[in-house]
Amino acid sequence: MENKPEGKNIRRWRIALLVVGALMTAIAVLAMAMYGTARAPKPGAEKWTPSPMPSVVGVENVENKAVVISADCVETVEYRYLLCGHTKYVKQKAGSEIAGLTEEEFRLRYPGFQMLQFSPTAIQGTVIINAYCPDHYILKAIDGMVDIYRIKPGTGEFALYKRLGMHIEEFKESCKQGVARGMAFDSIEDLEGFLEDQES
Repeated sequence: MENKPEGKNIRRWRIALLVVGALMTAIAVLAMAMYGTARAPKPGAEKWTPSPMPSVVGVENVENKAVVISADCVETVEYRYLLCGHTKYVKQKAGSEIAGLTEEEFRLRYPGFQMLQFSPTAIQGTVIINAYCPDHYILKAIDGMVDIYRIKPGTGEFALYKRLGMHIEEFKESCKQGVARGMAFDSIEDLEGFLEDQES
């Protein structure tokens, strides 16, 4: 018996339907494997919550938040004083004025701070100061008047220690330039000995 054209078309449609069905079944199985097997509940059952999307291996869904200084941060600073060559280390709890700052904000506020470590709980760095360190007593003339100064820690700024009421013209000619610039002494006794020598 010859195959009628209608019979061939029916067979083709059946084959196409079988292929489509197989593809849909494969897609459904793959979706269940990827997204979980949770189904909508029957009436009266607990509220249905879809299974979460699977995370990609090796990728963390972490928000890109800026690291800021915490209130209990410990700050360790190495101060290098160029005029005497001494180095001082200070370790202290960071003040409230820097709590909440990011590293970029900290660098902008303290441009002379050479950062070595930055984290919410620890800051470490170096500050280079073109001055004598706070251990010294400085004999210095300001506006012609000579007094004794100390150096404020970590700043290089002069702080009045003792007013002498002496004018720079009272010093020997060979010492005037040094006193005008600032002469450093390791102890107050050494400085007083120098002043006695100027009177002789």
